[in-house]
Amino acid sequence: MADDSQGSGYRECDGIYSSLASPVAMPLHPHLDFVSYMFSQRFGRPESASNVAILDGKSGQSLTCSQLRRSIEAVATGLHESGICQGDVVMILLPNTLEFPVMFNAALRIGAVVTTMNPQNTPAEIARQMLDSRPKMVLTNRAGVDKVRAASPDLPIVLVDEEEREEHGRTLNSDEKKPQFIPFSRFLASDPDQRPRNRCLIRQSDPAALLYSSGTTGLSKGVVISHGNLIAAMAVQNQVPEEMDRGDTNVVLFPMYHIGGLMWLCCGAIMGGPTFVLLQRYGLADLLRAVERHGANKITSAPPVALDLLHSAQTVRYDLRSLRALICAAAPLSKETIQGLMIKFPHLEMFIQMYGMTETVTVGSGGRGVMGSSGRLNATLEARVVDLETRKSLPPNQRGELWLRGSPIMQGYLNNPVATAEAIDSDGWLHTGDLVYFDSKGYLYIVDRLKELIKYKGYQVAPAELEALLLTHPAIVDCAVVPFPDEVAGEIPQAFIVRARDNSISSEEVMRYVADQVAPYKRIRRVSFLDKIPKSAAGKILRNELKKAASKL
Repeated sequence: MADDSQGSGYRECDGIYSSLASPVAMPLHPHLDFVSYMFSQRFGRPESASNVAILDGKSGQSLTCSQLRRSIEAVATGLHESGICQGDVVMILLPNTLEFPVMFNAALRIGAVVTTMNPQNTPAEIARQMLDSRPKMVLTNRAGVDKVRAASPDLPIVLVDEEEREEHGRTLNSDEKKPQFIPFSRFLASDPDQRPRNRCLIRQSDPAALLYSSGTTGLSKGVVISHGNLIAAMAVQNQVPEEMDRGDTNVVLFPMYHIGGLMWLCCGAIMGGPTFVLLQRYGLADLLRAVERHGANKITSAPPVALDLLHSAQTVRYDLRSLRALICAAAPLSKETIQGLMIKFPHLEMFIQMYGMTETVTVGSGGRGVMGSSGRLNATLEARVVDLETRKSLPPNQRGELWLRGSPIMQGYLNNPVATAEAIDSDGWLHTGDLVYFDSKGYLYIVDRLKELIKYKGYQVAPAELEALLLTHPAIVDCAVVPFPDEVAGEIPQAFIVRARDNSISSEEVMRYVADQVAPYKRIRRVSFLDKIPKSAAGKILRNELKKAASKL
């Protein structure tokens, strides 16, 4: 029982926050792969067979639960017949497509490990990840072929575009030392009943996915995610009562090579409840068209999309009355932004902020809660908020580093025991690097990344706090705050501002607006204007790029 009478979940006896969510029953059998677990849930029921599991928001092409299951089983057979064995790594280098979740789940079905990569990456970046992960095969399209060739000339390639096979090379049966190609449709045509029945060989502790961290604060590291980690994460997702998401249509804007898109679209596709809508790439008009065309009642996205919805005049051109919920992850949004969205779209019934990271397989906190919070701690997890200096646990309403422990936590970083030991201590606590606090009712508030805090004359300044304040100004549509070196102060806050159209707000006005509302040490000291803030595909500000830009000013 928690000692906190107001229900924060905090225990004074050991300084641990327990989840206030209903317990989730976790399968205990050690020999259980992720896909078998999901097929045993709603997805595998006869009444779910005709439900649309996933559809392409632009083309309208879709897969029902039964079609998706047959495709997964067939491709699993094709992978096995092509020589992919348990433990082998398969790389997927694709934008969001219907083939992506099929290949992902098919590989896991036979015990292979999937590593994903941004198709916009350069051949050098692809080669570095290949050197670390050692894939035996890659799934890509025409746009990715030359990059894969440059990175690894002899690696077998599965092509999504069958008609282009002859243009690019020979099939896997060729003895020539040239790139080898297999049309994806050949896998789809395989006999699903011939899939190797090796489920008893796959353990929950076996690796299933290998995702590389964004590298926004350092070199990218391979995050090893097990079948058990995925099962735990989806068990939390499946905790939503069926009657709440039956018939839901959710447009998910995260790329599938990112942990958010992987969980929502690849794993979510085999939930058997809501329909998930994908878009190959984000464009506000494409999103609005997809909501209107498919009667979507949910959008799951990162903060940049929420800001686009708030500030764009395009929204009035589309019928968005079906929309009932916005779900936001990857970075916090301010209370003022959320209120603005709820006013602009009065038919919205809820706005949900979630917290998670690749290392926690997106599971951290979420659910309906207080505006500006990231919801409550998810089931299966425990948390500590740790003082940065004393390393002691902190009670509600005190800021410290968030530590998490539980079944969704990654296995570690591939080929990097030092980084693994730095991230996960001997008691199993993942040190997230995020500055947070819980309130007295157990709601989690994300202050900022510890590595991104600005050190001004010994004070710690959180960029996210200043960014949230700047976005309340009507002349500012986007912004970012980074540290700028200063001989006297050590570092000062530098703001990069994207002005609203036809607005000429000055640097002095920006600095004065902030100075009137914060303590002196938090004031913006430098301002620059940009057309666009550089961000990752997941919506995270690429602060290193801005720091480099600031150094040249």
